[in-house]
Amino acid sequence: MPGQLSRELGVAYNTAWKLKHKLLQVMHERNQGERLSGRIEIDDAYLGGERPGKRGRGAEHKFPFVAAVQTDEEGHPQRVQLRRVSGFTLDEMRRYA
Repeated sequence: MPGQLSRELGVAYNTAWKLKHKLLQVMHERNQGERLSGRIEIDDAYLGGERPGKRGRGAEHKFPFVAAVQTDEEGHPQRVQLRRVSGFTLDEMRRYA
C-alpha cells in the first residue's frame, strides 16, 4: 500500500509509509473498544525490532498480533482493530473472534 500511496500523492515512499501508519493509529484510537461488524478482513503478523538470528515466524524478540479491518461495500477501510495474541492457534483465534 505505501508504494501505491506514494505514487498517488507524489511523495517519497517513507512519507507514504509514515502517513499510512498514522492513519491506522488514528483509526485504532477512534474505535478503541468498539466491535467490528459487517465485512471484516483479518491478517496475522509479527512485530519486533531487528535482531540477529532467525527471521519471521518463531523469531525471538517478536510478538504475534492480529489486524482486523472493517470495510465498506467497495472495500474501503472504515475501522481497524489491532490486538496482540499469544500465538496463531485455533483456540487463540477463537478467543480473539
